[in-house]
Amino acid sequence: MEFGTGVLVGIGNPLLDLEADVPPEFLKKWKLKEDDAVLCNDKLIPMFFDLVDNYKVQFIAGGSTQNSLRWMIGKPHSVTYFGCIGGDHFGHVLRVKAEEVGMNAIYQIRPKEKTGTCATCIVGQSRSLCAHLAAANLFSVDYLELQENWKLIEKARYFYVAGFFMSSCLPAIYKIAEHADNASKYFMMNLSATFICSTMKEHFVRLFPYIDVLFGNEKEAFEIAKALGFESQCLKEIVICIANIEKASNRSRLVVVTQGPKPVIISDGSMFQTYPVPQLADERIVDTSGTGDAFVGGFLSQFIAERSIEECVGAGIWASQDDGKQAGRVV
Repeated sequence: MEFGTGVLVGIGNPLLDLEADVPPEFLKKWKLKEDDAVLCNDKLIPMFFDLVDNYKVQFIAGGSTQNSLRWMIGKPHSVTYFGCIGGDHFGHVLRVKAEEVGMNAIYQIRPKEKTGTCATCIVGQSRSLCAHLAAANLFSVDYLELQENWKLIEKARYFYVAGFFMSSCLPAIYKIAEHADNASKYFMMNLSATFICSTMKEHFVRLFPYIDVLFGNEKEAFEIAKALGFESQCLKEIVICIANIEKASNRSRLVVVTQGPKPVIISDGSMFQTYPVPQLADERIVDTSGTGDAFVGGFLSQFIAERSIEECVGAGIWASQDDGKQAGRVV
């Protein structure tokens, strides 16, 4: 799908993924959970060395937002991506990969810092993510406000931010959200992980009035509902309640919740719909680590082309399943 140059801007944490198949014992050793995502702490830093030294690792340019945007590139520079990298070799790899696929990657570079990495530990069809943000955590709103960069914000009509970026630069998210609202543009976010939902409640409360489209999976939906004090344990009721949280504009909020092989759930507060997911044979599923990001990219590729919700969901499912049949991803 081709779009006008710079119609969508994404902002997130550019990371170099270290991806490897590991046994369940590896996760147990490092107290990681399947189908979960955490930020690296001092105790987990040795885990990266354990992974590289003892398992067959693929080095892949990634980061949640960047993974999603790659599914939307039709012609060069149709999407713009902001993030922060280090002045090291890994940062150079990310720049090269972005250019290869035609992404307009506007990286803030911290010369003395290391580029962020993410350990993607695959156990069968499940994965566990551990992100060491490093330079990715140092993006500054001042960089976004530079004249040449803000022109790209003014030119775009759609904005997408993964929830992971909330731990990196909240002022930049607020700046974009308020701009989108003032200019009647679309601001879209992803819940990203259960720990983001539980630790960033106050910021979600502040951002919800601006969010036009919200993505997440069922675990994240339950977690944000718990954080917000919802009493219901019914996923349908939770999705409708999230969609009905007060908006700054008159535009309704679209909530999109995936459930792996189970139906995709959609609600705008008044409408509630489910879309079945065609089943893939287990032997065709190679790597599920990027399928959620791929779903978002596929969905948005049709959403910004103003296609029907059914077509958006169909494209999301197609991208997700296509990604799941591949070992590893590139930007």
